[in-house]
Amino acid sequence: MKRIGFLFLVLLIWSSWTSLQAKEWDPRLIQAMELSFSGFPENAEPLIQTYVKEKPLDPNGLFILAMVLEWKYGLSGRNHHRAYLDLEKIYKQANRMAFHLWEKNPEDVNALINLGNSYFLLARIYAKRGSILKAGLTGKKSQKHLQKALEKDSSRLDALVAVGAFNYFAGKTPKFWEPIKRMFGIKGDKDQGLAQLQRAGTGNHPYAWNAKYALLEIYSNPEKKYQKAMGILADFEEAFPQNPVVPLKRAWILEKQEPLRGARAYLDFAENCSVKYASCQPKLKTFAYSQAGKVFLEAGKYLEAQHWLVKSLEVDPKNYPDLTAKIYLWQGEAAKNGGQATTALNYYQQAAQVPGVSKKIAREVKKTRREACRQKEFSGKC
Repeated sequence: MKRIGFLFLVLLIWSSWTSLQAKEWDPRLIQAMELSFSGFPENAEPLIQTYVKEKPLDPNGLFILAMVLEWKYGLSGRNHHRAYLDLEKIYKQANRMAFHLWEKNPEDVNALINLGNSYFLLARIYAKRGSILKAGLTGKKSQKHLQKALEKDSSRLDALVAVGAFNYFAGKTPKFWEPIKRMFGIKGDKDQGLAQLQRAGTGNHPYAWNAKYALLEIYSNPEKKYQKAMGILADFEEAFPQNPVVPLKRAWILEKQEPLRGARAYLDFAENCSVKYASCQPKLKTFAYSQAGKVFLEAGKYLEAQHWLVKSLEVDPKNYPDLTAKIYLWQGEAAKNGGQATTALNYYQQAAQVPGVSKKIAREVKKTRREACRQKEFSGKC
């Protein structure tokens, strides 16, 4: 009898252990993501393109292709916002594929996770394009499939990235969104979401670094838990020392704690960008110089602010109209605070005339100019 009990216990432990075995991933998927995070998406692209051709019925190939291209656009000289429509098309193709595979076998864990992740990745792109409600509703679709998959196999950490991110952001929305959330049944728990993302970042799957990056973004802003953000950032610095986004993120976090130290970090990046990092597009240096200039402006160091803002325009490729307009606007503020009313008005005019500037920034420029013109130093000049 004892022998039977012992065998039963062994079988129970064995069945529990085997149920926790992670899915075996094609190493090319993980390699493509790591190459992208390393700052070399151009090396990842042919790798994942080959995978997509060889595995035409795996939505993960399309997921990672879109992620590789997003890194490629982000580190190129292009305005990466203009690539979102192309990425949306890839994610829609992946979603259709995942849906057809799920229809054939609606209880299959892989099919459930692929479909759930396809909805979540679509939701993310909708949010980046400004369709917040559409993003929320699409993200909600992802959850029922992913939750069902996790009930069947709780070891699937690749499902927790989308579950955790949705849980966090659905639980973190401003109060004015509450009636809309109740209307559409959107629910979330931000603390649970953070715990799920932390678990997702520990696994050997293609989306582990995505989970860590999501945590980095969340702890930086909106949580503003900068020490936790710095801890995660250190992992990225060790693993991906040539990715230029990483030092820019460090400078941003430092700026929020010690502004002038952050400014120095921006300048260190801009001055050493060409020799230290895998990609050093002018847009990255423009951003770094301009952010340093903004910090000096806010610190009341107007001459230093002007110096670095001028430097930022010297390397500005002018393919981010809003950033170019803001640089002129900050120059105007520096000139105004330095007692140069006419010069300030000229900068405000240049800001307003940047081609392709968004309505939001155009309104900000008008408001700033209008407020300046109320001051006595501007009397007769506006």
